[in-house]
Amino acid sequence: MLLLGVLLLVAFTSYLFHWKADQSTLGQWGDDQVATENMVRKLGAWISHQMIAQGVGISAYIMALLISYTGLALFFNRFKTRLIEQWAWGMVYMLWLSLAFGFFATQSAVFSGTLGFELFNSLDIYIGQWGILSLLLFVLLCVLVLQWKITPEAVYQRFKSASADEIPTMDESVEENSSTEVPLSTTPTEDEITLDEETPEEDVLTVTPSLENTPSQDDIAIEVNTAEKEESLDSNLAQELVEKHGFFDPKLELSKYRFPTLDLLKDYGEGSITINQDELEQNKTKIVNTLKNYD
Repeated sequence: MLLLGVLLLVAFTSYLFHWKADQSTLGQWGDDQVATENMVRKLGAWISHQMIAQGVGISAYIMALLISYTGLALFFNRFKTRLIEQWAWGMVYMLWLSLAFGFFATQSAVFSGTLGFELFNSLDIYIGQWGILSLLLFVLLCVLVLQWKITPEAVYQRFKSASADEIPTMDESVEENSSTEVPLSTTPTEDEITLDEETPEEDVLTVTPSLENTPSQDDIAIEVNTAEKEESLDSNLAQELVEKHGFFDPKLELSKYRFPTLDLLKDYGEGSITINQDELEQNKTKIVNTLKNYD
């Protein structure tokens, strides 16, 4: 199918240049002396004439592309799930282009084909040219929104992001300004400074320290004062409370408490256990019968 699509593309392209010369040779299939100008010869000229002139016009290229796409998908075993979708949109494109060329290029049957020409004439009778133009615009908008996802919101977000990219940020402007700053020279300038060779003489005073009043290190006494141990606030407060109120008596608040008497206990009698002999015999019989079943 890939090769078939390529041959159709070559035949369609050659037909656009030689369709007038090959028009008279379309019905002469059995005559070997008649040659065609089409690169795919008589078969290519006939298929191109049926698809372009008698069919959908120049939009027949979409059919060749769809056949090539199908061949690639089958050969590489990929995109198989999208074949039906691609063929459906391809049919829509072919009908739309055929009608559009029939509307705008009414004088040439190569662009619109017989289908586009007849479809335009039929719609012109019922809805007129303004109706046809509205129909073309409506289908175009549907294709843009449904297939290409071009919505007003998406276009607005695209322009918004583009305008945001054009506005430089503060960091970028600071970097640009810093890059344009003139670097400071660190090499010192060689400025000559002349000093007078004659400096005025200053009177120098010699001071001799007196050693009589300086105390010696042996006369200095070092005293170490030990800090008195201070009692903590908690211990002082606890001692004051004990001296004032005495030690805490835990039984003081429960001075009126009385232990419960024996009358509150439930009387169960002498405490003898009664055994039902009938129930024991029944259980014994069940156990014996169960063991007999395993013999």
